Amino acid sequence: MEEAQVLADRIAIINKGKIVAEDSPHVLLEKYGGKKTVVIEETSSELALKFREQFPTADVFGSTISIEAEDASEIATILEFLAKMGHERDITIKNPSIEDVFLRMIGSKITEEGELA
Repeated sequence: MEEAQVLADRIAIINKGKIVAEDSPHVLLEKYGGKKTVVIEETSSELALKFREQFPTADVFGSTISIEAEDASEIATILEFLAKMGHERDITIKNPSIEDVFLRMIGSKITEEGELA
């Protein structure tokens, strides 16, 4: 899917034999890609707790925190909070991908084995 996102002029997403979306990768990402995701790794349990208090929609998996951000100002707010807490490393901002669009359009997830769930 990464190659399709980079190389294709148009992409069609097919679910159960029917085209559910078709457009340029850029338009599909804009329409169906969702928000950017801020991922913070190697966090302490104390930081995770305080982060959840400040941002209730955050997901915490072990020492990794993940939160969707609507726009740059929301990302800036998250980064400012992390700086105040002294955590300024292991931070990644992920853009939605065509795989995210595909999964959203077919209403499924991919398991660790790479199979649709």
